[in-house]
This record gives sequence, structure tokens and C-alpha cells, in this order.
Amino acid sequence: MPVKLKLSQESQSGSGQEYPFYKDCITIGRENTCDLHLPDPHTRLVSRHHAQIERKDEGYQLIDLGSRNATFLNDEKLEAHRPYPLKNGDFIKIGEYRLQCFILLTEPAAAPPATLNPFLPEVQELNTALMHMGKKFLTAGESQRHEWLRQALATPLRELADSDLGEVFKQALQFSPEQNNGALATQLAETAEKLRQAQAALENLQASHQALRAENDRLNALQKTVSAPLPAALPVISAEPMNARTQRVFEMLLELAVDFIKQPPFFRGEVFKHQAAAIFSR
Repeated sequence: MPVKLKLSQESQSGSGQEYPFYKDCITIGRENTCDLHLPDPHTRLVSRHHAQIERKDEGYQLIDLGSRNATFLNDEKLEAHRPYPLKNGDFIKIGEYRLQCFILLTEPAAAPPATLNPFLPEVQELNTALMHMGKKFLTAGESQRHEWLRQALATPLRELADSDLGEVFKQALQFSPEQNNGALATQLAETAEKLRQAQAALENLQASHQALRAENDRLNALQKTVSAPLPAALPVISAEPMNARTQRVFEMLLELAVDFIKQPPFFRGEVFKHQAAAIFSR
């Protein structure tokens, strides 16, 4: 007896998204590992593990897991850890999210083994993973989410491009209508085209990334060139030899003064002129 939950938000318009579940226990909360992940990065009205739906012999039950802001069933606040029976069409309110519960009273008829689609489980898992990835992308930081997504998809898309997946799609589309369902052929064609578009987008992102990295390396090299230290200044001549020369000049001037005093007054001027000329000509 599967259950289907129709999810909508108070702040958004639209009919909402439907999620079928075939499990006996369905966890609901802000944590990514919950079966029904309810992103709530801003208001934090949704707890990490907010509530769960359990399947019992008598039917489905809703249990609040001790959440901070409670769980409401048809506008009635639930007590924590107490099971409440769920009926078809009941409304569950968690934070800004509104869930309508649809209980399918009969199990879907099992398809004969010969006609069972072997790809259906993987496609359902892929659909769930893509929905979770889309919610994470919308709640991630705008400045980094494109780069994070590019890095996460780089290896899987490259492996898909290098594999024989394209040939598999080609062979599937070559089947006659009697051998292959037309809707399935259309889905395969759309999937193959999306893969080609994703690969092309990834290659463009990688080329842009490499160009930006090369430009960044060029600017770093230019910055190092501009900020390189200037050549060392010319060596400063030691002051010690200059002091010695100055001292010698003073000594010679002192000798000149002594000789000047010793000379007769009428002869001093001539002697001083010649000796001074001799000193400064050295």
C-alpha cells in the first residue's frame, strides 16, 4: 500500500510536486539523508529530522520526532513522539511546507517478468537524485554553486562521453515500433541529447576556466615583475678614509700657520701664498 505526498510551499505558487514512496518508514526533514528532504536554509523552521511516516498493519501513522517548531496534521499541533493515524487526503504542515497525503489502497499490479522494465529502478533513483541536486543548487551560495556543480559533474560526464552509452542509445532507437515503445524511444533521444549538451557545456566551462587560469598566471607574473626590488644602491664610500684625508689637510694647514708666524712680517704673505698653493694642488 504505497503513499504519495504532494509537496507545496506557502511562499510559492503552483500545483506542487508529487513524491511516491513504497517504504514502510519515510523520514522528513532538513537533513539531506531524509527520504523527503525539505531545504530550509534561512528560517530554520524545519528540523534536521522533523517527522516520519510509518506503515503499520492498520495503516499509515505520522509521528513528530521532537522537532523544534512542531508538526501539524490538518492544522492540529501534534505531540512529539506520539503516532497519529493518516487518512487519504490529510494535510501535513512542516514549517513553510504543506504536504497532502494520498494513500493508494491497492498495490499496483505486478508486471509479468517478461515485460518488466529492468531500467525502471535506476531511472527512479536518478530522478530522485536529480531533484535533490536541484534543491541543493538553489540553496547553495550563488558565488560558488556553478563551480561546485561543474567539479562534481566533470568526471561522470567525461566517463559517459568516453563510454559506449551513445552507441547503446543509437541501437535502442533503431528498434521497430513493435519492439520498442515510442515514448521510451523519445525519452532515450532526449536523454542522449541532454548528455551531449551537458558535455558541450562542460567543455566550454573547462575552456573558460583554463583561459582564466592562464590570464591569472600572466597577471601574477606581471605583478612580480612590477614589484621586483630595485637594484642595490651604489656602495657608500667609507667615511674613514675621508676623515684621514681631512685630518691630514688640517695638519698641513696647522704647519702652514706655524710657518706663517715664524716668518718676518714683510715676507709672510708671499710664503703663505706659495705653501697654500702647494697644499691644495696635492
